[in-house]
Amino acid sequence: MKNKLLSLFVFIWMNLSIFSIVSAGEVYSGQGKRDPFVPLVTGDRAVTRGMYGVETLDDLVLEGVVIDAAHGSVAIVNGEIVHEGDVRDNIKVVKIQSNGVLFEINELQQFKPFNKDE
Repeated sequence: MKNKLLSLFVFIWMNLSIFSIVSAGEVYSGQGKRDPFVPLVTGDRAVTRGMYGVETLDDLVLEGVVIDAAHGSVAIVNGEIVHEGDVRDNIKVVKIQSNGVLFEINELQQFKPFNKDE
């Protein structure tokens, strides 16, 4: 009798424990957040990965531009794919053109030319 009661108690306790874990249901989304394993500072120079932490136009590396009137143009900036109107931290992508991208950094519009040779 004690074994059956103990078995029933353990069975109910395990089911309640599993239910509480499953019912939490919260899922973490890391999209748009920096990788915590990439150091912010290496040696004497700050690392800017993606468009977060960028202060000037010189911190941006324009790696590619794709012009598509039907589906919207995209650019690759600091390894991140961006569209017109995207906002990251203090930077807004204003206009993507075949020869470069117009950014608004700290409320100042600046054009970053696309150099295919780099």
